[in-house]
Amino acid sequence: MSTFVSPKSSEELPKDIWMVRPCEIYREEYNDCSGFKGRFQQHYVFGQSQDCGKWKEDYENCIKFRNNNKSLDALNCIIKNERERREIRLRNAKRNDIWEYRTKPPEEWTSTLPGWDEQHENSLLSQAEKVRERQGQAATSSSEKNSSCAIL
Repeated sequence: MSTFVSPKSSEELPKDIWMVRPCEIYREEYNDCSGFKGRFQQHYVFGQSQDCGKWKEDYENCIKFRNNNKSLDALNCIIKNERERREIRLRNAKRNDIWEYRTKPPEEWTSTLPGWDEQHENSLLSQAEKVRERQGQAATSSSEKNSSCAIL
């Protein structure tokens, strides 16, 4: 038996309702998944076809939620599938041992790139700065000189 939400009881909606996508997205995902290009990509990446039934189920539940007086059962099914997708995505990202996660930026984050000054000494920006220096309009401090922010 479905649970229905009236406009008066919208406070009872699940807190994870933000995870629900527009219904058209679920239909597009299902069509992409079950189409020829999607099947070819799945075969290439996974070696076999993937189950696209969850996308179709989510589309149907989204339409039920949209049209049938806000069915909470349909909404909860969508949220459950979205949580599973999110869990898989995060698990795979955490298992990735190629990249090292940082806790802070590198120490030399703000330093200039090696060789950059030599490569760009004849650039328009460099020439404009030389003209400003000749005219006495040079930046007064080194922090202003190294600043890349311009307010026009």
